[in-house]
Amino acid sequence: MKSLKLILAVFALMTLISNSSKAQDEQKIPESMKLFKEKYEIVIEKDFETVWNAANKAIEELGCQTIKKTTKQNDEGLYKGFLHSDFCVFITGDAAYDSLKKYSAEILHKDNPQKIEPIPFIRGGDWVTGRIQYKFTIEEKEQGKVTIKLVAELSGMEQHITGQIHFWSSNGIFEDRILEKIKNYSSL
Repeated sequence: MKSLKLILAVFALMTLISNSSKAQDEQKIPESMKLFKEKYEIVIEKDFETVWNAANKAIEELGCQTIKKTTKQNDEGLYKGFLHSDFCVFITGDAAYDSLKKYSAEILHKDNPQKIEPIPFIRGGDWVTGRIQYKFTIEEKEQGKVTIKLVAELSGMEQHITGQIHFWSSNGIFEDRILEKIKNYSSL
């Protein structure tokens, strides 16, 4: 009987410790990284043309140009398309750095800093623009479903120290917004 109580006590303690460490892990994720994903992918139950047009409309609504727009049909008659926006400028001027920081990924795990690329730290840097580029792969599946895969990349111009455009990972806010727009336009 004592051994059963001991086993139950150990099990309860392990459960408490496990739940505590999970809560701590969730608290370690910065608020700005709540939407970050390794891969942005959604499935919409509509025909290819509807989803394709919705994605084009979402890009146009942002005031962006499209630089790549190709579709092809496979042997089964299903479509696959590639849609790339030009670099969409979302901020210019003195507030550029603050806005870039707001939308930039942060390092989540110090054990693996190569997992994502944060905004470059440039001592004395003067960021003058912020922009994002969207790259969609839109693929028709059987049974009236369409898969959208999205890769997006932030970039900005630092004019004082490097005089170059730098590229890094987004924190998911822009990706989440445009995918929501596509879902909404697809349901109209």
